[in-house]
Amino acid sequence: MRKRTLRQRDPRAEVEERPELERKILEDLAKTGYPVEIRACMVLQAAGWTVTHNPAYLDLEEHKGREIDLRAITVWWAQRPAPPPHYVACELFVECKKSDKPWVFFVTPLHEVDRTAEYIHFISAVENLVQQTEKGGQQVLDGDFLRSSHAYFQAETWARTYYEAFKGQEKGERPPAIFSALSAATKALLHEAGRFKAAGGEVFPWLSLFWYPVVVFSGPLYEATVPVAGDISLASSSHVRVGFNYIASGADPTAQGERFVVDVVHESFLAQYVAMHAAFHSAVASRLESCFREGTVQLRAGKKDRNPGGQE
Repeated sequence: MRKRTLRQRDPRAEVEERPELERKILEDLAKTGYPVEIRACMVLQAAGWTVTHNPAYLDLEEHKGREIDLRAITVWWAQRPAPPPHYVACELFVECKKSDKPWVFFVTPLHEVDRTAEYIHFISAVENLVQQTEKGGQQVLDGDFLRSSHAYFQAETWARTYYEAFKGQEKGERPPAIFSALSAATKALLHEAGRFKAAGGEVFPWLSLFWYPVVVFSGPLYEATVPVAGDISLASSSHVRVGFNYIASGADPTAQGERFVVDVVHESFLAQYVAMHAAFHSAVASRLESCFREGTVQLRAGKKDRNPGGQE
């Protein structure tokens, strides 16, 4: 019987094949959202944000643990007459997506009913931060301040529905890639808010924390406007605010669900987008500092306890 031997590959052939293999790998990677995630992280870190990759959250819809791409947080502070300062934090829950198929969002003008603090998700030790209390007095962030400072109030349009072009979706079918991205960012926010509620609603006595769901997108992004008569108009966009409603499947039948605005941000616009957050939340800290000096801040009753800085 003839003895069979293993044929060894020529090392020179492997070296010649490697550039072609690496080219194919790079082409394949470019189709994914992973490079978008890494670039988004670098933009956020360059702006001074602390970023966590792939933090876990509980999907209340399916009762499964999942991951979101990025969670980013940054903090400002307002000086008080006596230490410690009051901390104003902004936390972004970021899902990153890449697609060669255009994402199209149908926008309509923003109505006055949409200009409400209900869409701003936060938890705060300041009882009169955005509303009056039984104790009376003006809220710290009143309507004039929000209209002049918060991006939700300054927007001219919001997206009401959306479409992924050239995917052949049926009428009435939600584009799965867009819907899953909006849902993931929203559910991660709800998980974080739920952690505070699970602790009995207690918050740090010196903290106001604002939460925002965000989708960072790499690919063709468009806004579509439908007139009463005539043709649909289409415009390239770098930032779309999407009105998004969420209600868990196991919720009480009388529940109305929660309303959100999800920012869909083209990755080329991300640096400008985080600068908008910096402008608003630093203005909040300045406003709080003034109100502390004037004695108009009403803090929630809570523990005398430790604050984020560890001071009593």
